[in-house]
Amino acid sequence: MRIVICGAGEVGTHTARQLAELDHDITIIDSSADRIASIADQIDVSTLLGNAADAHVLSKAGIGEAELLVACTSQDEVNLLSATIAKGMGANKVLARVHHRAFFDESDFDYSQHLGIDRLICPDYSTALAIARTLRSPGAVAIEDFGRGAIEMQEFAVTDGARAIGRPLSEIGIPRGARLAAIKRAGFALIPDA
Repeated sequence: MRIVICGAGEVGTHTARQLAELDHDITIIDSSADRIASIADQIDVSTLLGNAADAHVLSKAGIGEAELLVACTSQDEVNLLSATIAKGMGANKVLARVHHRAFFDESDFDYSQHLGIDRLICPDYSTALAIARTLRSPGAVAIEDFGRGAIEMQEFAVTDGARAIGRPLSEIGIPRGARLAAIKRAGFALIPDA
């Protein structure tokens, strides 16, 4: 897969390293010559010195043939601009990291839809949600969100001595609003996991 990463900071470098190990064709753009030199010495990726929000730089990086652009510089506005330009130049999917709440909170204005960005990622917000989920359901083995957070699936381990084993679901006392999930295909039922 051809991937362009904007920003050679900690997040961009880690992302490039992980994706390069999976044999993806990676190009990383940064405006710091020192960071670009460091990346070139450490990871088998193409590097490009320049402003990630400059259409000419994105073109040189091969954005028109890219299947994915990850904009993860330290500046929200650069990430938003580089992602929307990349999408307009033919990148298949674009992701932008943002920190300011105004950019990812869709209650007033949906920046991702307006700018044609497939996904806005806010690490601070994602971390806060993960902590809140863990505090709310400390016994859950895994918690996953679906439908942009509209559906939450929790997985719980059932020990051998649990009172619910062998009892009908109607007698267990499931919390209000909770639903149990099972998938039935070709006459077989299975319990989905995270």
